[in-house]
Amino acid sequence: MLPEIIGGLAIGAVLGLLGGGGALMAIPVLVYVFHYPFRMAVGSGLVLVALGVLPALALYWRHRQIHWLSAFIMGLSGMLGARLSSQLAGWAPTSWLLGLLIALMLVSAINMLKANHRGSMEPEILAGSPHYGALAAAGLIIGILTGLVGVGGGFLLVPALLYLGRLPLRLAIPSSLVIIGLNALSGMTGYWAQLLVAQASFQWLMLSSVFGSVFGYRLSQRLSSQSIKRAFGVFLLILIGLIWAFPPS
Repeated sequence: MLPEIIGGLAIGAVLGLLGGGGALMAIPVLVYVFHYPFRMAVGSGLVLVALGVLPALALYWRHRQIHWLSAFIMGLSGMLGARLSSQLAGWAPTSWLLGLLIALMLVSAINMLKANHRGSMEPEILAGSPHYGALAAAGLIIGILTGLVGVGGGFLLVPALLYLGRLPLRLAIPSSLVIIGLNALSGMTGYWAQLLVAQASFQWLMLSSVFGSVFGYRLSQRLSSQSIKRAFGVFLLILIGLIWAFPPS
């Protein structure tokens, strides 16, 4: 029970703190700690992400930090992409999906590490009107990735909301949680056969991820995120090495 609680808390905390990255942690945890097959880990990770974003999302909502129009434009197109790709994922070789996951983890790690050296991962608020068409297109692409390998895409969603939606970071991260939740809900429908929601270990993971999300939100309001992003980037590189050396089945 203790490993499940610790794993769920960590996954939820990353979601609440960074507005993404929870699935990038969830899949390796499920594969290497709880010995889930890769496809089962993808589906179960989407469940954890969908649940984990809810408490932090409610807190951000209460403080009016969500830009609903941008979130729904990206979220609805993302749901379409996640639904379609989750159905197709069963036909793709596991090695292809694993390679895509590693590539996404590497992009996320580089983004986190570069953010620390620049002092900030985001620009000042850009002038001009939001590009809602581009937001919809970006949401569709990120949704496809969610359905294929179970990533929420926060590390892609936040920059899209910053550059295309012209949102400040204080709105981009909470708004990304709306999209992450919608994508995860849509994507998990393609993995019903692989889900192990009835297992006691997974129930503890789900419950603790909810509490971890609240903890992550509280940290995000108190701490500078730069050192945390750097640590998470290094952690992702370690996970990449683990997956490369011991590929899951």
